[in-house]
Amino acid sequence: VIAGPGVSLDLHDAAMILSKSPIQFLGSEDLPIVIESSDGTGQGMSLILKSSNEQTSILDYVEFKNLTSPSKDKWSVTGAITIYQAKVDISNSSFMNNKSEDCLNLVRSTFRLSNVSFANTFSDALDLDFSNGSIVDSEFINSGNDAIDFSGSIVTIEDVMIKKVGDKAISVGEKSAATASRIRIDGAEIALTCKDQSTLTIDNCVISNSRIGVTAYQKKPEFGPGSITATNLTQTGSEVPYMIEKRSTMTLDGKAIASKYKKVKDLLYGAEYGKSSK
Repeated sequence: VIAGPGVSLDLHDAAMILSKSPIQFLGSEDLPIVIESSDGTGQGMSLILKSSNEQTSILDYVEFKNLTSPSKDKWSVTGAITIYQAKVDISNSSFMNNKSEDCLNLVRSTFRLSNVSFANTFSDALDLDFSNGSIVDSEFINSGNDAIDFSGSIVTIEDVMIKKVGDKAISVGEKSAATASRIRIDGAEIALTCKDQSTLTIDNCVISNSRIGVTAYQKKPEFGPGSITATNLTQTGSEVPYMIEKRSTMTLDGKAIASKYKKVKDLLYGAEYGKSSK
């Protein structure tokens, strides 16, 4: 499925894009591809492939605006943009004012996101499920729930700015492994979360104006505790800088942070901190 510079698609009357073939959407800086919904009913785009061995889908200079998640008869997905079992490279693109549980949901995919912007997301901005890849030189502004949330994934995050987050800025869960460097987080309910047998290695992170700075814990009984290794981490204005559950671990510049909380999940998810959704 091929589109070139200047293509504009207006999805109205609950229209959606559903592709079972790889996508080549190649806009330009002067003439981006625009996919939007003028009446707010457009059900976004779903790329669903039978095999991850198909050619890489490329989205370069593409703008997704004012979309919601697809739903038809008994079939639905959570992402305004859903990519399933694909190899995808997204660059120089933006996701704005999308109203769905997940703005962009990658499932069982290999990905690279470079110079990508998420703004004014109703719930989660980026949700990664069983996917491997990298996020570089990107920004997440005004996410209603989590900015970056992933499960069962291996992810590298570099040079990312996250501002104004309703819940978690970066949430690493369900046997995920994340490496993050040069991260700036400003105004999150919870800046960094590592849970359920996941590992987070972070270097050169600045957290400001967040209620909880860093937390590690076990939420689900089928998994284990979380583990965080941090270097060059600074915080200002955090109400609770560290919330580390017993059995979970965190080291900062080689020194252990005390694990003194018994049940962190009982304090989160809308009880005292964060949102009740997840």
